Parts: sequence; C-alpha cells; structure tokens
Amino acid sequence: VLEADLEELKKQWASGNPYEVIATAATAYIHEQYGNVRGAFAAYEQLELFHSKAKKREDYLYNLVRTSAIIGEVLVTEKYGSQFLKIFPDSKHVESVRSMMLTSLFMEGEYEKCIEVATVMLPKLASPSKQHDICLHVLGGSYYYTAQYDLARKFLDEHVEMYEKSQFRMAALYFQGSNLSRLQYWGKAAELLDVFLSKYPDPGKNIYLPFALYDRANCHFAEDELDPALVKLNRLESEFPNSDIMDMAFNLKGNVLQTQEEWDPAETYYKKAMELAKRRENNIVVGESLFYLVGLLGPEKRGKKENPRVKDAVPYYDEFWKDHGSASPYKAQTAVAGVHPLTVVGREEEALERLQGVIAELASVAGAFGLEEAINSYTRAYLDSHSEDELKEHYYNFPGIDSGNKEAQALLRIALITVFEEKGKKADKEENADDKRLADAMVGVLFRDLKGEFQPAQLTNYVLVRLGDYLREMTSTPRAALSYYNEVVRREDQSYRFNANFGLADILGESLNAAEKQKAIDSLEHIFKNAPQKKQKERALYRVVSILSAKSDWDLVTTRAKEYLTTEGFRRYAAEVSFFLSESYDKRGMREDAIVSYNNTWASYTGLIRISAPSMKRVMELVWERNNGDDHQQAYQIGYKFRKSTEHLLEQMKDEERELWDSVRELVERYEGHSSVTKIVEEKTK
Repeated sequence: VLEADLEELKKQWASGNPYEVIATAATAYIHEQYGNVRGAFAAYEQLELFHSKAKKREDYLYNLVRTSAIIGEVLVTEKYGSQFLKIFPDSKHVESVRSMMLTSLFMEGEYEKCIEVATVMLPKLASPSKQHDICLHVLGGSYYYTAQYDLARKFLDEHVEMYEKSQFRMAALYFQGSNLSRLQYWGKAAELLDVFLSKYPDPGKNIYLPFALYDRANCHFAEDELDPALVKLNRLESEFPNSDIMDMAFNLKGNVLQTQEEWDPAETYYKKAMELAKRRENNIVVGESLFYLVGLLGPEKRGKKENPRVKDAVPYYDEFWKDHGSASPYKAQTAVAGVHPLTVVGREEEALERLQGVIAELASVAGAFGLEEAINSYTRAYLDSHSEDELKEHYYNFPGIDSGNKEAQALLRIALITVFEEKGKKADKEENADDKRLADAMVGVLFRDLKGEFQPAQLTNYVLVRLGDYLREMTSTPRAALSYYNEVVRREDQSYRFNANFGLADILGESLNAAEKQKAIDSLEHIFKNAPQKKQKERALYRVVSILSAKSDWDLVTTRAKEYLTTEGFRRYAAEVSFFLSESYDKRGMREDAIVSYNNTWASYTGLIRISAPSMKRVMELVWERNNGDDHQQAYQIGYKFRKSTEHLLEQMKDEERELWDSVRELVERYEGHSSVTKIVEEKTK
C-alpha cells in the first residue's frame, strides 16, 4: 500500500498538480473571499516557494504579485513581479504586473524607482489603456514628488487631458495645479486650484484638500492678494489643525502678516510653526522658522520707523547655527539676515566671517540657492569699513573660491559692477564728472570681462540677466543679449525668468521680422498670465499693446488697450496705451471713435507733451477733414487753445517734445490762414 501511495504522489508531482497544490490554492481563494488578503498572500507565497513546477504557476505567481501589492509589501511585489516578467514574458498578465509593481512602489514613496521603471514602460503601452493611465499618473506624480516640476508638467497635463474617468482623477488634478504653483506660474496655478477646490469640496473624500488650500494661499500671497491668502490659511487652520502641511502653513501666515506689517502676529505664527515643526521633528521647517524670526526681528527699520527689537533676533540666529547650520537650505538667508543684529551687539566680525564661510560653501555647489543674496549682503557690510578698490582686490581673490569656479566668480564680478554703478550714480548726482567717468569705465571693463571669460552655461540666472540687460541697454549690439536671456528661459530654475522674458521681448519686439515680433508677444503673454507682481503684469500688457501697434494689428490693439485701461491699478503706462487706443480707432477708419479717444488722451495728459501734442495734432486733422458745419473753426480753435495753454512748458521740453509741439503750432498757423477760419484776436493786456 505504501508503495502504491508513493507511486501516486510521484505521478501527482510529475503532473504538476499534487493535491497539496490544489488545497493551498483553495486556501488562498477562501482567505481572499473573506477579506484576509494577507492570508491569501501567504498561501500564494507557499505555492511559489514549494511548488514552482505547478501547472498553474503563472496564475499563482500573478496572484502572489497582486496580493503583495494590495497589502503594501513593496519589496516583495518588486521581487516577484520581476520574477514573473522574466519567466512569463508573453503572459496576458504582463502589463498588469508591471502596473502593480509601479503602483506599489508609488504608494510607498519609491519615486526614483518609479521614474526608472515608468520611463522605460510608458512608450511600450497602448494608449489609451488602463496600464497607460497608471503609468502616466505614476510618472508625473513621481516627478512632482521629487521636485522635478518641469519634467512633471508634461505628464501631468497629458494625464488630465487623456483620462477624464481615471481612478486617479482627483490626484491628477491636484498634482497639475500644485505643480504649476511650484513652477511659480501663479495665475494658471490659481485657476486650476480653484477648479479643484470647487470640484472636490468634501474633506472626507478629498485627502488633498488641506494641501490645495495651502497652495492656493501661496498663489494669493505671491500675487500680493494678502486678504484672500489669509482667508485660505484661516480655513486651513480651523478645519485641518492636524494636517501634515500645518507647520508650513503657519510660516506662510507669518509671511502674509509680516507683509501687512503686522509684526507681533507674524512673530506669533513663526513661533507656532517652529514649535509644531520641532514636535514633528521637521528640521527643515524649524530652520525656516528661525530664519523668518531673524528676518522679522533683525532689520534696522520696521516700515519707516526704527526697529526696537533688533537684539531679540540674536538668540534665534544662534539657535539656527547651533542646531541647523550644517544642513538647512536657509543658511545663506539666515547669515544675511543676521549681519545687522550681530553688528548691533558687537559681533560684526563673527557675522562677516560666517557669511564669508557660507559664500565659500555655497560656491562649491552648482546652482546653490542664496549665493547671490549672500554676496550682495557681504558686499554692503564689507564696504562699511573698506573702499571700492579694496573690495575689488578682495573679490578677485576671495577666500575659499578658486578661479575655476565660474559661477561664483561671475557673481562676485556682478557685485563689483553694482558697487561701481552706484558710485557712478552718486558722482553724477554730485556733478563729479571725473569720478563718474572712472566708475562707468570700470563697469564697462567688468562687463566685458564677464562676456569674454564666461560662457552662458557657466552663469547663474541673475548674472545672465544682468549681463543681458547691459548688452541690450548700453551697447550698439543689443541682439548679443539673446543668448543670455534664452539660457535663462530654457532652464528649469524659474528665478529671473520673467526678467529674461522682458529682455527677449524688448529685443524681438524691435525686429522687422513678423515671426520675431510674435515671439516677443508670446513671451509677454506668458509674463502677463503668470508673473507674481502686478507691476510685471502691467508692463507686460503695455508691451503687448506697443508691439501689436508696431505690427499694425489694429483690431487687437483696440482689444488689449481697452483691457489695460480697464484693469484696476494699471496706471503707469496709461498715457501711452490711451494714445495706442486712439491710433487703433484711427487706423481702422473709425473716425468718430478716434476723435473722442484722441480728445480724451490729450485732455488727460496735457502736460505730457510727447503724448498730448501728437494727439492734439491728429484730432485737429480729423475734425478738419470731417468738414461738417463749423469743423474748420473748431479744429483751429482747439489747437490754438492747446498751444496757448502749453507755451509755459517750452523751456522744460526736450528736443523731440519741442518738435511735436511745433508741429501743432505750425498746423494752427496753417489753419489760421484758411479762408474758412476766423482768426482769434486777443485783447492786449493793459
């Protein structure tokens, strides 16, 4: 009997279906049916470990991968998933296994591994498909969580557009909006976050709600919308007091309150952020809070008044360097903010020495944040007790920065340039021609050195923009600046991108090439939609109008000029835009609208001769050409009155303004001699 039983077992093993396999598979099924996924996983693992020749190994191994993913055993999922793909490369489960491996890695925060796997996997997947949906979401999300926001943007946008019914829809919409806020595209990010908050308002179902409120508040703050920022932050504080984002939210609220010059409440919230971050052992936020406290308490002034709290910054400065100085990303800012308070308490040399050390340390890291600010602050402090020439010698031989460190050397040169620029301005104000000439010559030499010794790729965005601006504004070859501006725009680093876009627009906008003019407009539209500062938006829209005018695109000039003139707070370029609007009506043959608009323009900006004189001349011509009733007399009279009311400005006028004014005077005299006009004769003063 024993021999017969043994023979039967051998047959079962040979067939790949011993009773034990069937029983274990059934056990796995029963466990899962009753919600015990971990029990099912254990059974499937037994099948793989001890019955790898089973006929249904493909199904069992697939279910092992599936259940391990469900219970969050990331390394196990990766191990058995890789094994499955190697043994069964043609299985119908291949794409599902790859997706589960990805999803499991993503849920456990293995983002670098996700990027590695998904980058290879995505091009091989059918699109659209469930596997493509998962892979695209994981890849975009992984780039987002690893702060590679430029790379994330493409995949996040593609997922949102392609998979409206995806199980990841809520996460995808949040990532898309939040990612744009990290890229500092504040306007577009705000739009997307508003849609997200409206679409998913239930905190019980939306795990991203507190994070979206924080991001939206950050957009408000960046766009100087302080009260709406506080509304979002107050809601976050009251409804989600235990959120993971709360310590950062307290710091942001401190930023808003400090900007509103609410000094004491700002201090309270920085302290709240610090205390909460300490309890959570979130050292980066602790360091950030300490920096904010030094920056709040340490300046010489609070608003326009003397700051009585300067010395109170010192303990926070000391705590920062004691506990966070080696690793915090805020070391440069804290070193800068600490110079004044340490000077007040007699520790100036210590502050400068630390700042010098930070500069040398940051200089060794390509693209280190805060290096520019640290050098500029060090420059100001050094000049308190040294001359400009001593500074030049010091910066050409800065301790800890060798000559091969192009990025840092260029920043030191720019700091020197700024010093000599200021010296030139001071000499000009004091009417010291010799000092001004020497200062300007030094600026020119330093800029030429920069251009000759450094390639664009070696320079920081700040230096690229400064050098580009110099070439654009101060030389006869402004297009030489294009390579420097383009280097800024193509980088992932967002700093000074709007400045570079303005530079590009100024150069391309003057081109005779229509395509280049359009590139200029596109650059400006990007600024108008995304710039954090209202004055940047205003300047961008003004330049759009001016370039459209140069392109003779008069319909669009009318539309965009009206947009400028009806936007609250836009006033700086109102005179120029008002003239462009008048001109657009004129060029479109809308004579009556043009007459009204030119009249409004010259009347509103009479003292601004470069605007009022051409407006007056053109309205005189239009009324004269209309020739209805007493139009000839009216054209003459309004010109005569304008000439008389502005004669007192003649001595102040620049040559080009005088030419414009003279053209009105000449037209008045020509009309005065026409037979249809009655000459105005004024009584002589007795």
